[in-house]
Amino acid sequence: MLGRALQPLVAAGAGWKVRVAPMIKKDFFTMLKEADIDRYSRWSDVKRKVDGDPRYKLVESGVQREDWFRDYMIKGEDTGSDGPDEEREDGEANEAAEEEERERQRRIEESLRKREEEVQRALAGHLRDRDKERMQHKHDEAVHNFNALLADLVSTNVIVMIILF
Repeated sequence: MLGRALQPLVAAGAGWKVRVAPMIKKDFFTMLKEADIDRYSRWSDVKRKVDGDPRYKLVESGVQREDWFRDYMIKGEDTGSDGPDEEREDGEANEAAEEEERERQRRIEESLRKREEEVQRALAGHLRDRDKERMQHKHDEAVHNFNALLADLVSTNVIVMIILF
C-alpha cells in the first residue's frame, strides 16, 4: 500500500524520509493493531508475528521498530479508536498533555536552579565565616605565642641580670 506511494517521494529528493516518516509510523501502528497484541505482549513475540509484513520492513531500523512498539504499548493503541475525529481529539489531548508535561519539567528545572543558587550562596557565606574564624584563631595563637616568648625573654633577662649583679 505505502510502497507505491513512496516511489514518487523517493524520486523527489533527499527530504522524502522526513515527509514519509509519519505515514510509515501510522502504518506500523495499524499493523500492530491488526496483529492482535495485548498489553502483556513482548516485542520479541510480536516481531516474530509481523516480520513478514511489508509495513514492518518499511521501518529501516530495528531500534526504531522497537521504540515505536513501546510507544504503541504506552499509548494503549490496542484498544483502537472509533474514527479520525477521535484520533484528532486524542492527538490534541496528547499534545496538550505533552505541553503540560514540558511546562512542568521546565518549572521543576527552574526551581532546581533557584534552589542550587540559594545553596551556593549559603555555602559561600558559611565558607567565608569559617575562613574568618580560622584567621581569628591563627591571630589569637600568634598573639599568645608572642606574649609567651616575650615573657620568657623578660624572665630570662631578669634572671641573667640578677645573676650578674
